[in-house]
Amino acid sequence: MALRIYLEKTVGENCSSIDDGIKVLHLISPELVKGASVEVDFKGVNSLLTPFLNACFGELL
Repeated sequence: MALRIYLEKTVGENCSSIDDGIKVLHLISPELVKGASVEVDFKGVNSLLTPFLNACFGELL
């Protein structure tokens, strides 16, 4: 079973800050280390900025 993270509920409709990206990264990373699947739901997100993306997903690359 995959962990599903709802960005709107986790950080709000504006995913813009480094702090928000780190918050989501801390939810995602432990699951990936265990080999589990993670789904990120963008429904309800109005803006998605580079600082958020770099802090969250960029660290996974």
